[in-house]
Amino acid sequence: MTREQYEEQKRRLAEQHRSLVEMVDSAYQTQLQALDMVWRMMSGEGPADPRPAPAPAAAPPQPPAPEPPARRRRRAGELNEEVLAALPRLPELFAFTDVCRALRYNPDRGSLYRALQELKDLGHIAVHSAGIGAQPTRYRNLVPREPEAGA
Repeated sequence: MTREQYEEQKRRLAEQHRSLVEMVDSAYQTQLQALDMVWRMMSGEGPADPRPAPAPAAAPPQPPAPEPPARRRRRAGELNEEVLAALPRLPELFAFTDVCRALRYNPDRGSLYRALQELKDLGHIAVHSAGIGAQPTRYRNLVPREPEAGA
């Protein structure tokens, strides 16, 4: 190794060191700001960030996306009654999505699951096959079906 190569390598290492120190310092400052913001929020000492946020780059304003319609809050047991009323319209073997189609809306998945469990406990439906992976749970309808229109 020549003296020039040694000096060049030494300069390169010094530049890498300076760059890494700047990155670590920047990360430290960001973490400190985040900690300060959390402290102000939790202690009630004032707004989360007293400094104005940097202005974003000028972009053409976009109209706000339309808000999805709010779900109507149902009273206790209403979903169970709706699912029970929909059972005669469901096929003998059905899945979660068939129930949503019969209801004509998508209820909360947890609420619908509980309603189906209750109907199973009451003997209105039975589990035909448990869901595995992408395969949905299939239920057997034990309620007589409505006669088809025109039959």
